[in-house]
Amino acid sequence: MSDILMSAVDVDQRAVKRGQLRAVVYARVSTEEQAKGYGIAAGEKRAKRYIDRKDWLHVRTFADEGVSGSLPWHERPHLAQLMELAQQKPRPFDVVVVPEGRAIGRLGRAYYPWVWKLEDLGVFVADATVDIDNATDDGRDKMHEEATYAFKEYARIRSRTQGGIQEHAEEGGYTGGYVPFSYRVENMGKKRKSRLVPDETESRTAQRARRLFVEHINWQKTADLLNAERLFTRSGVPWSDANLRNILTGDALLKSRQVFRKKTRAMVDRDGEHLYGEEVVIDLPPIFTEEEKGELKEAILLASRGPSLTRQL
Repeated sequence: MSDILMSAVDVDQRAVKRGQLRAVVYARVSTEEQAKGYGIAAGEKRAKRYIDRKDWLHVRTFADEGVSGSLPWHERPHLAQLMELAQQKPRPFDVVVVPEGRAIGRLGRAYYPWVWKLEDLGVFVADATVDIDNATDDGRDKMHEEATYAFKEYARIRSRTQGGIQEHAEEGGYTGGYVPFSYRVENMGKKRKSRLVPDETESRTAQRARRLFVEHINWQKTADLLNAERLFTRSGVPWSDANLRNILTGDALLKSRQVFRKKTRAMVDRDGEHLYGEEVVIDLPPIFTEEEKGELKEAILLASRGPSLTRQL
């Protein structure tokens, strides 16, 4: 693939003038953007106009259609090809032009680290929308200023967002991410109103799983019996002993709680202080009664002591 791409670029470079920069375009649209009518062509046209204005030579366009901006460059087929060529010697191009920064991803987290990586390889980057490139000292200084602003803005927005999530957690709300088995999200998408509430179907499965495990004190046998009764996992696949154990020994069912920003996982600064908030224990509507939890805990303890003991009971 690299040889083919190199040949395609070499052919175009016959027309390069002395001292003229050779430019490639990188354009990207996600599947969602395509559904809204956005396409590669408009972005490529904007980038080419920028190249003409700079009197650079356009030698090739790389375009990833239907590709999310959250993917790293090596997981985007055409951007990966571009980066592969950028690392070859002699380099077949001098500058990469993007129609706008979002072609790469979020400015603070994806775009500028990518810019600096190319700069280390001796390749410049230009953003046609904001009319910035690092091909000159002035342009490089301006791009560094934009990067500093972007990083600060990202940190400000994240801090504000995380602060709101912290408050919502302290109010017992759903903070996003994993939804424990036996629960569903009520008021999903409604700001500061979302909560975890029992899911009737999954709760019945959890109740049945608890009864079977307390009776047999064996993870695999309990999983087999649930599968025989066609009481499957949330995704509809059969239970294994491992995923059944994870569900029944988790905080949600065993303790009726969910821990937000666990101390062992939360991001901290150099002084060990939490960056975005302290650990919050969110109480959940219980699926099991206290008596049922006690029976389950005892059965879990017995199972942990090994099959020789459980066979004697």
